[in-house]
Amino acid sequence: MKKIILTLLIFLTSATIFGLDFSFYNADLRSAINDVSRTYNVQVILADDVVGTVDVFFQASNFEEALQKLLLTTNYTFAKVGNFYLVGGMNSPDKIRTTLYKPSIIFLKNISPKVAYDLLGTLSRYVLYSQTSNLLLVDADEQTKDEISDLISKIDVSNENRVFYYEIHEMTADEYQRFRQIEQVNKSAILTFSGSSFEIFREVMKIKGTFDIFGNVTIETVGEAKVNLTDPQFAMSIKSEKNTVNVSLLSGVNTVQIAMSDQKNHAVAMTQTNGKNFLIFMGFADNMKDDFAFENYESKKYFEFAIYDNQLSGKVCGHLSYGSTELAIVSDIYLYQTPPSTTGFFVGMEGNLIDQMYGKIMIGLQNMSPAVNLAIKDTTSMGFLKLKGELCDTWNLNGLTPLQFVAGVGFDLWNIEVFGGIRGKVQSAEPYIELSLSYEWIRAKLLWDSNDGYTFGGGIIVDW
Repeated sequence: MKKIILTLLIFLTSATIFGLDFSFYNADLRSAINDVSRTYNVQVILADDVVGTVDVFFQASNFEEALQKLLLTTNYTFAKVGNFYLVGGMNSPDKIRTTLYKPSIIFLKNISPKVAYDLLGTLSRYVLYSQTSNLLLVDADEQTKDEISDLISKIDVSNENRVFYYEIHEMTADEYQRFRQIEQVNKSAILTFSGSSFEIFREVMKIKGTFDIFGNVTIETVGEAKVNLTDPQFAMSIKSEKNTVNVSLLSGVNTVQIAMSDQKNHAVAMTQTNGKNFLIFMGFADNMKDDFAFENYESKKYFEFAIYDNQLSGKVCGHLSYGSTELAIVSDIYLYQTPPSTTGFFVGMEGNLIDQMYGKIMIGLQNMSPAVNLAIKDTTSMGFLKLKGELCDTWNLNGLTPLQFVAGVGFDLWNIEVFGGIRGKVQSAEPYIELSLSYEWIRAKLLWDSNDGYTFGGGIIVDW
C-alpha cells in the first residue's frame, strides 16, 4: 500500500513540475475540451456555438494552461465563474458573452479613433469608436485586449510629418542581370538598407535611366497614404507607424510586401508589369534632409569637357561633347609634344549601341578623312565586384585598324572606381590599372599600362 501511495505521489509531483502531454489530431473541439476537463477533474460549460476541430500538441501543468493552449488557434475564450469554467465566443448568447468579454476603454492622446481603428487591422473587429470622442471601446478577451493595448501604445504618439520617397526604374537587360546576381547572393528580391549601405548599392547598380519616375508623399508619422500610377501601372499602400513603414506594392496581379524600419529606412524591390522589369527604390525620412533624399539620376542632356596628358608619348588630348545620353556631338583635338610635333582631330556624332551599357559608335571625320569608331563594352556586377570587357576598332579609308580589347576586374565605392587587368592589341596586350574619381560635376582619371606609361587628366560634366 505504501508503495502504491509513493508511486502516486511521484506521478503527481512529476505531472505538476513537468506537465502532462496532450495530443489532438483532427479532433472535435468540444470532445477535446471535455477530455482535458476530465483529466484535471474540472467542470466546464460549453456555449452552443463552440464547434470545429483542432490539431494541437502541447504540454501543460494545470487546467487553465491546457485550456488556453487548446483554444489558441480558435476564436473562443474562457472565464472562471465560481467553481466551473465557461467557454464561448463573440457569437455566444448575450449572457455568456458578457461574462466572457468585459469591455474596456482606451483613451487616445494623439491620434483620432478612426486612424487607430484603421491601423489595428484584423483586431479592429473587437473595437467600437465614435468620431466625436477620443476613446476606443474594446470588447475582447484579456489576451486580445493586451494585444490591442500594446499596439495602441506604439501608434498613439505625437504626430509629425514623415516623407516617403519612391523611384520606379525600368531596367535594361544588363541592369536586370546585375540585380539578379545580387538577388541570388542575398536570396531575396527585396533588399533593405541603411542610408550609407543604400548609397553603395546605388553605385553598384549604376542606374541612369531616361524615363524614371520619381515622387514623394508627405504622411503623418502614424498614418496611411496611397500612390496610384497609370504608366507604368503601380499602386502603393503605405502604412506608417512610430518606428516602421510598411508598403504594399501592387503591380499588375502581383503584390509585394516591403517592411522598413528606423535602422533600415531604404528598400529596393524588383517586380514586373506588362512584360517589363522594374526596380522600385523607396525610403522614408522624418524630415526633408538632403542625406535622405534620392538622387534623381534622370539625365536627358549633358555637356562634357576634359583634358588628358600621356606621360610617355607626350600626347595631350582635349575632349568636348554635347548632346543627350542617346546622341551627342563629339570632338577630340590632340597634340604630340615630343618631336616631331603633330596635331590631329576627330569630330562627329556619337550614339548608343542598343543600350548605353553595350557600347557606342562614333561616325565622323578624323583629320578630314571619314572614320568610324566602334566600341562594344559591358560591365557585370557580382556583389561589389565588377567585371569589365571592351572591344574597340576604327575603320577609315585605309581599312580596319588592329582590334584592341580591355579585360579587367575591379570595384567602385562611393565616388571612386578602380579596375585592373590587361588591355591593348590582341597580339600584344599588357597589364593596366585605372583609377577614376567622380564627384558632383568633376571627373578625374589616372591610367597606367606598360605600353604607354601614365595617362592622367580630368574635366567637368554637367547634365540636366
